[in-house]
Amino acid sequence: MKFQVIDRQSLDLSAWENLTKNGSFFQTYHWADICVAGLGSNARAVFLCGYENDKLSAGLPAVVTSRFGIKSFYSMPYGTYGAAVFTPEISNQSKRVFLQELSDYLSSRRYSLIEIVDFENSLIELPGKKLGRSKISTHIIELSKDGDFHPPDKRVERHIRSGRGSGVEIVEIKDENLLDDFYLLYRLTEKRHGRRRPLYEKNFFESVIYLLKDTDMLYWTGAAVEGKLIGLQINFVYSGTLTYWQGVWDYEMRQYKPGYLLMYDAIRKAKLSGAGRVNLGASPPHATGLIEYKESWGARKIEYDILSCRSRVRKLMGRHV
Repeated sequence: MKFQVIDRQSLDLSAWENLTKNGSFFQTYHWADICVAGLGSNARAVFLCGYENDKLSAGLPAVVTSRFGIKSFYSMPYGTYGAAVFTPEISNQSKRVFLQELSDYLSSRRYSLIEIVDFENSLIELPGKKLGRSKISTHIIELSKDGDFHPPDKRVERHIRSGRGSGVEIVEIKDENLLDDFYLLYRLTEKRHGRRRPLYEKNFFESVIYLLKDTDMLYWTGAAVEGKLIGLQINFVYSGTLTYWQGVWDYEMRQYKPGYLLMYDAIRKAKLSGAGRVNLGASPPHATGLIEYKESWGARKIEYDILSCRSRVRKLMGRHV
C-alpha cells in the first residue's frame, strides 16, 4: 500500500466520494470544507490516503488548526465523526499497513493535540501512538421501510398534535436570508444551556448554507407562526442516515412545540429519502432530560470512542478548536 498525505487542492474528489459513499457525512470533503471555511485562515484540511494499485482504498480526513504556532489535529472538529474509512474489498493486511502508516504519521508530527472520533471502530487496532480512549454515546432511531413512523412514547404524539393544531408551519431554509434569525435563536439557546460563548460563529453556519445549498445533503428547516420563526433545525442526509446536527427554538414560544414538530418532520424526510436511520447526536452523560427525550422517540443508545492525546501546553489551552 502507498500512503500519502494530500491537501484539499490536490485531492481527487471523485475518488474520495467513492471511498466515503458508505461512510458518514462527516467523512466527506464537504464537511472538511465547511470546517475550514468556518474556522478561518488558521485551519486547513488534509486527507491521509492509502492506495492499492493506484486506487484509493483507505482514507482519514482531518482538519489541522494552529494557534500561536501550536498545531492540533482533528478527525473531525467539534466531536464529529472522522476516523478511517475503507473500501469493502480492502484486505486485512492492507488495513494493518494503513493503520501503521497513520500511527507513524501522527508520531512524527509535533501536534499538541490529536483528537479522532472513531464512530465505526475503524481504529480499534491502531498501533504505536499512545492515544487515550474515552467513551461517548449517541442515540439512533432505526426506521422501517414500510408504514408511517410512530414514536413509542404516546406523549410525543400528543405534543406533535398540539403543535400542528396551533398553526405552526414547517418551512425549508435554502438561502442566507434567515441566517440572522437563526443565529439569534442559536445564541439564546447556547446561553440557556449554560455556554458563555457560542461554540460556532455565524460564519460557520454561512459556510454550511453556501457549500451545501445546492446539494441533497442539507435539510435545514424552520418552524414558523404567522410568518415568525420560532425554531430551526439543521440535519445532514448522507449514505442512508439523517443526522440531526443543530436545533434551536424560542423558549418563550415553547407552547407551540417547535422542537417536536421539526424532529418529526426530519424523520419524515429521512423516510422519504430512503434513509434507514436517524442519528440524534451525542449527549452529555449526565443530560438525563435530553437522553430521555431521545429515547421517547424510540432511539437506542450507541457507544463509540474518541481517541485523543494532549501535550501539557494544550491542556492549559483547553479544548477549543
